[in-house]
Amino acid sequence: MELGLLSYNLLAPLFVGVPGQPYSFFDHVQPEHLDWGRRRPLIEDRLRSSRADLICLQEVEYEAGAGDQSPWVPPRWLAHLAGELDLQVVAEPLSPGDWRRRAGRNERKAGRAASTGLVTLVAQRHVEAGPFEVIGASRAVLVRFGPPEARITLANVHLEGHPDKGAERVRQLRGIIDRARRGQPSHRLVVGDWNTPATPDTRVGRWLAGQAGSTLVPLGPTYGGAPGHPRSTDHVLHERSLSVVEAQVVLTREDAERGMPNASSPSDHAPVFVRLRVTGAVRPSDEAPPSVESSLSEEEARALASAWAALLSEAPEQPAGPPSEEGLAALRTFKAKKQAFLAGLPSEAHRRHVKKL
Repeated sequence: MELGLLSYNLLAPLFVGVPGQPYSFFDHVQPEHLDWGRRRPLIEDRLRSSRADLICLQEVEYEAGAGDQSPWVPPRWLAHLAGELDLQVVAEPLSPGDWRRRAGRNERKAGRAASTGLVTLVAQRHVEAGPFEVIGASRAVLVRFGPPEARITLANVHLEGHPDKGAERVRQLRGIIDRARRGQPSHRLVVGDWNTPATPDTRVGRWLAGQAGSTLVPLGPTYGGAPGHPRSTDHVLHERSLSVVEAQVVLTREDAERGMPNASSPSDHAPVFVRLRVTGAVRPSDEAPPSVESSLSEEEARALASAWAALLSEAPEQPAGPPSEEGLAALRTFKAKKQAFLAGLPSEAHRRHVKKL
């Protein structure tokens, strides 16, 4: 079985031209190239021409629903396109309260109460090939489909965007992969905008280096929001039971040199297309991918001990009696820092070393 997969961050119109956020004005871009009425048909053309049977979209701006049960729904233009291409639209499985909280957050940050999020489009032939399941996770929506001998679990993700929160991205990625392993045995894929390169100098890259059984597709630059500085932020992670037949990033020389969006590229991200083939056996659902074990060098052990000691030096003093509200807040903050530190370590060997300190 082969799978044609497209991942694309659409650059939601909600996040363009936000007062107080200079980066959202894209000073290198001509104003007409930021207009949603002009960008949307170009996006539709790219989705249509991809001929993908699995499409993972990030930064989709939802439309208001008809009632309290569905306060926000995927936009009509996307539903119409999915019908034309015989694809099923899968929205994030959020509660009405979660949708309203997301819209409220966007109102505070972007000045408009609208919801943005993930949408996955799945070919009807996959939907009908076996039990079809939609699973919610933090920063992700997962779909599981296909016959028992070739079940697929696809996670469409959009990880934390703050440049200084690499440990949070690792925590999110770990949680998404753990969620994908539950339930029926399947081949697993994690696809989307990770908001970071996955090179050894990043927390995500170091964490991936400590995992075995999964492979990151080499794609090259996928994001061109700044002229002359394209970066690799969109990724496809697949298990070794799947092999890559074809991989393509539609990022042109103009995109790289002049930045995005532009006259021909309607988003600040390029579409990523990958064709995969099932070549191995389905891994049991309760079988975690093995960690790459390694012995720490003396230099690594010293550096790790120094970093852990520096973190412990920030611990708040333990009160003699019941802590105050301020003291409780300080203890929670320190606990979160320790969890983030451990989540960002590249391997189980590093975590074991910290436990011995």
